[in-house]
Amino acid sequence: MSSLSIDQKFCEGCRKIDFEDIYNRSLSSLLGTDSPASVLICEIEHPNGGSWCLMCKFLSSFVKNEWIGHCPLYLRAYEEINYPGRLYTCIDGVVLAVHSDTTSTYPNHHYIWLSKQATANKSTSIVIHDTSGGIDWNIVKRWMKKCEGVLHPKCCAKALHCNGLTVIDCETGRLQPLPSTDTPFFTLSYVWGNSDLIALQDNGFIPSSVPPLIKDAMQAVLSLGFKYLWIDRYCIPQSNKAERHRLIQEMGRIYQESHMTLIASAGESPNDGLPGVSTVPRHTPQPTVTPGGTFMLTSIRDDFYDLVTRSKWNSRGWTYQEALLARRRLVFTEIGLYYQCQGESFYESIPEKPADTYVFPLDAISSVYAENCVRDLSSRHFTDDNDVLDALRGVLDKMRRIREDPIVSICGVPLLPDLLANPTTMTKTHPLARALLWKTASIAPQNDGESTLQTTFPDRRTQFPSWTWAGWKFDRRTSTCSINDYDYWNHEYEGETVVADIAVQYDDHTILQFEEDYDVVMAREASGSSPSLLRLQAWSFDLKDAKISTNNSQKTSRYPYLITFRFGAEDFTIQMAPEVPSSQLRNAECRAVWMMQNCILFVRRTVDRTHYERIGIGRGKTLIEDPWAQILKQKRMFSIAKGEWGEIILG
Repeated sequence: MSSLSIDQKFCEGCRKIDFEDIYNRSLSSLLGTDSPASVLICEIEHPNGGSWCLMCKFLSSFVKNEWIGHCPLYLRAYEEINYPGRLYTCIDGVVLAVHSDTTSTYPNHHYIWLSKQATANKSTSIVIHDTSGGIDWNIVKRWMKKCEGVLHPKCCAKALHCNGLTVIDCETGRLQPLPSTDTPFFTLSYVWGNSDLIALQDNGFIPSSVPPLIKDAMQAVLSLGFKYLWIDRYCIPQSNKAERHRLIQEMGRIYQESHMTLIASAGESPNDGLPGVSTVPRHTPQPTVTPGGTFMLTSIRDDFYDLVTRSKWNSRGWTYQEALLARRRLVFTEIGLYYQCQGESFYESIPEKPADTYVFPLDAISSVYAENCVRDLSSRHFTDDNDVLDALRGVLDKMRRIREDPIVSICGVPLLPDLLANPTTMTKTHPLARALLWKTASIAPQNDGESTLQTTFPDRRTQFPSWTWAGWKFDRRTSTCSINDYDYWNHEYEGETVVADIAVQYDDHTILQFEEDYDVVMAREASGSSPSLLRLQAWSFDLKDAKISTNNSQKTSRYPYLITFRFGAEDFTIQMAPEVPSSQLRNAECRAVWMMQNCILFVRRTVDRTHYERIGIGRGKTLIEDPWAQILKQKRMFSIAKGEWGEIILG
């Protein structure tokens, strides 16, 4: 812990800070009668060329961008903190934040608690716990005891039990069946790491030499007064393919059923242990200074959202479902513990007061739409690409079971209800047609507030059909999958008329009409059998008859290409969001397939010419106002554009 002794001198700028005055003045006088959220209380000058004192270093550490010596810092006091999701009430102390300019209202990093050392342990004060040492497990036990009470019924709800579960006895290392369905057990969510670390059972026990992460996780379970731990590495038999397949499909239920999930967000492999448990230290000491020996300035460590979301753990595919479905989560980071259940969250640095910050969605399955799940999972990394759909299976299964409006899916693509469609005319094909129009959303860097054109494209996952997002590998740095472009198109997909007929074909060559055989299709999907081919009856035409150009419009650069067709004496332009660069559109057999009123699916014939693959979607806003009322006009337009009605087999 870094501290300033009573006789240690501050620099000239820091000596001007009157902490006595800041502390002793009432909040009403400090903040004014109108009680604003915060008020600027002082400016801290640092002389050019002067040396930085410890107070300078402490305060500047709270500014995201490095503080340049000749620029002043601004200290702001808060009546309470409730952004984003934080809530600290100022009793027996003052919440402060440091800014690099006078216009900022909320801090870039985290907050500082100013208190008198003599009152730091009063029950009415925010008690700051030092997180630089080992973990005090009694803190976690208090969180869990509160959660296990009547206040959090969702945390204590009976789960759907997974039969035949093998767990680790953390006292002996023995692998054994879970004693009963009522026996609590923990799960571990972590970065798998290199495959050479995979170890099989050793005569019914885990190996005598296991990675540090496994040792620390077992120690954490015992320290909390429990005994059993489930870890996929050891509890899924790697040599029994049938049992391995069954348990992988049950992964979602296993994490739902576990008493708590330990999340190793600080590590990049099992060789990295859990900070604060055994040999792995907390990387940064709790920042604290004691000006004058009377007052104490302490960091309120609450920047867990950034730490977790930017971690390697959060980039892995399986960890998404593991965290989302867990009833309780204990997250291990470099700066301390973060706890979140279905009702509250806590920081280790402020252990006695709920934080109101939620790193993970609260009551996730009820509040997270299926399209958000696909977006978040689509750009994550999988060691084995065959696991993609299984890693989302638990989430989609729970959405289907507990939501008032059950969400079904086909090959991982959610079939979402169309809120704007006319219920008297909407068909079962309608949600599927919309679902096929997911888009590759570029997340390229912004330049001066303007969107940049898409320059990178996802790679194919040939294990899955091209018409599902699972058939493409997105890079989280540049692109992701957008199921519904609500923010961009203001629900324009909704309420449109489907102008294509869809049948599905399975690997056993069974062909089912989606509209007529809907219940059979959904039953097969629930059993784990997804179609490999779609057979579309629709209007389509060849892209060789179109002009392909770059879309230079700032507002529509999310659709980087313009595809222009000639309809008699008129041009009609489609905005295209592709999965491939424009050169592949010109050098291959590509077609535009009309799926919905103003929605296009672009496809390309495969090398073996047996079927087509999806390569993008398009939007055109003025082609057909009412396709059924203007069916003759539609036929005439396609005839002029050399279009044809026929079957497109899409794989």
